Amino acid sequence: MKREYPILLYNQRNKDETIISVIKRLFGEYITSRLVRTQNRELLFRCIAYNVHRLTNLVILVMIST
Repeated sequence: MKREYPILLYNQRNKDETIISVIKRLFGEYITSRLVRTQNRELLFRCIAYNVHRLTNLVILVMIST
């Protein structure tokens, strides 16, 4: 697999796998939707929820530190 990826992108692979692991831990490992279109939406909403979660934690940390 390493041969097929460009070097710069392959070095980011660890970060991607970490984020996927955190999303699974926070929101569950399984997708409940049956249709491919709704599965994609469910994954998109999980990614959006993860980003909102990260932003709120960052804002809280900034507010506490000031």
